[in-house]
Amino acid sequence: MTRVWEALAALALFAMFAVLVVHWNDLPDRVPSHFDLAGNPDRWTGPYRLWFMPIVGLGLYALLTALPRTQLRFNVPFGLDSRQPDVRREVVGMLVMMKAVIMIGFAWIHIKVVMLAMGLSGSMGPWPMAGT
Repeated sequence: MTRVWEALAALALFAMFAVLVVHWNDLPDRVPSHFDLAGNPDRWTGPYRLWFMPIVGLGLYALLTALPRTQLRFNVPFGLDSRQPDVRREVVGMLVMMKAVIMIGFAWIHIKVVMLAMGLSGSMGPWPMAGT
């Protein structure tokens, strides 16, 4: 299952960059950069600011990929020994799942902002992950 989560994280990261590359020439001079509680844009900036989310996503992806490969001792509860292979496997699995969830969330927000900038959507919606 870890491979599935890893693939989802990589796909979401790729999607953030791909959306910008494919639609770069279609973006207007002003793109939304901040939203009110109802999900409506209330601050605008140039399209170059759209590279921020994919670059931060790439950094987080790299960090969360490198973290399990270090020889650091993981902090686990209940006196479990984090050096045990089964405990380490579970902790690494949770980190990979967390990486996928973060990357999918970043990709959803980023793609939604690009859609808003191009006029393909009206707002982010009242809740970022449940908006339409």
